[in-house]
Amino acid sequence: MDLHIDLNGRRGHRDEIYRQIREAVLDGRIRDGDVLPPTRELAQRLTVSRTTVSAAYELLAAEGFLNARPGAGTFVRSGAAPWPAEAAEQSEEAVRPRPEWTTVPSPPRSFGSVAEYDFRAGVPDVRLFPFDTWRRLMTQRLRASQADLLMYGAPQGDPRLREGLARHLGVSRNVRVRPEDIDVTTGVQQTVDLVARVLLQAGDLVAVEDPGYPPPRLLLGTLGMRVAGVPVDGEGIVVEAIPAGTRVVYVTPSHQCPLGVAMSLARRQELLDWGERTGAVVIEDDYDSEFRYTGRPLEPLHSLDSRGRVVYVGSMSKVLSPALRVGFLAAPPSLVGALTKRSTSPTGTHPRSSRLCWPTSSTKAASRATSGGCARSTAGATTSSSTACAASSATCSTPYPRRPGCTWALRPTAICAWWPAKRGTPAYACCPSATSR
Repeated sequence: MDLHIDLNGRRGHRDEIYRQIREAVLDGRIRDGDVLPPTRELAQRLTVSRTTVSAAYELLAAEGFLNARPGAGTFVRSGAAPWPAEAAEQSEEAVRPRPEWTTVPSPPRSFGSVAEYDFRAGVPDVRLFPFDTWRRLMTQRLRASQADLLMYGAPQGDPRLREGLARHLGVSRNVRVRPEDIDVTTGVQQTVDLVARVLLQAGDLVAVEDPGYPPPRLLLGTLGMRVAGVPVDGEGIVVEAIPAGTRVVYVTPSHQCPLGVAMSLARRQELLDWGERTGAVVIEDDYDSEFRYTGRPLEPLHSLDSRGRVVYVGSMSKVLSPALRVGFLAAPPSLVGALTKRSTSPTGTHPRSSRLCWPTSSTKAASRATSGGCARSTAGATTSSSTACAASSATCSTPYPRRPGCTWALRPTAICAWWPAKRGTPAYACCPSATSR
């Protein structure tokens, strides 16, 4: 243990060593069972005699703080250290966050048990994760013992990973994008943060769907933007209701959250025309587009955009696992330079992609994880979700009509349930009968 003791300018070294170790035990910095440095080592470090350190240790042992074991060392006695240490009371002069953060809700607690059918939004069936393939890819990369794996990667992410993503998006979503136009991030939240810092400044007006996915709205508000909610109907966001002066609009056209509607082709074209007319940018979160129960996916906004108004964002959280923290954006060529500068600037918030934690830095691994691997994972997850969908039809159909004002529907992309709630109530609806099963 690298125990810090300060004797500079102090007299009575034995008493000072005793006092500082005792305080470290009482305030929880040293826990039960921790091993203290040998007397000879600590004496050399503090440039005092070994007798002085031994005397301090003996006094602490006599008071029940330490326990010496011959041949093993000196340990903190069990029960001597209160844990966890009590937090100090905050004074009125304590550091406080900006007011915007007082309205942001605390993160939800994780569930203690795993349900047979998990209907939580944005949570994949982790039982389908290709552990064997992932373990093999990790082993292949680490066996190479390449020193560059421990260094910073390219600011936009590993080039071979971006090549794999460009191929995957082109084949599966008809998103025609060059690898150099892709930026790898840690997820959609960081992607929105990166785009906002490049395009917006505090006080700018941003539009989001209402009801809509809460995290981007909260994020943009904490950045000092004015965030306006725009209503959603059966065809998607109501374009004519977007406020004048809006600089950016964030939408989920393939699978609107939480209503589950897909934006119609006519509404998509209307939104693109609005962006061209006003000079605004559309952030397209292609959330959950890989999974459908029926029909074929509609064309993404990005594939219909011929004017460079759409920033396409997505992640691997639903296809593989949210624990991987891998997201991406496909930006118009006019924004690529600014996004790269923001990634490498001293105040940038976008970390360089770590090749060590993402083993698809090799061409083979990137191809497997972002092309065929994604397709296989999607197919398996869709089959699993379809089973849950069939089960929910019997489970949920009976209780739902009994809830006043409740509406539920089986969309091509999801099972959706919602009912009116007071402002401030979380916008996620759940079926008690389904979660109990």
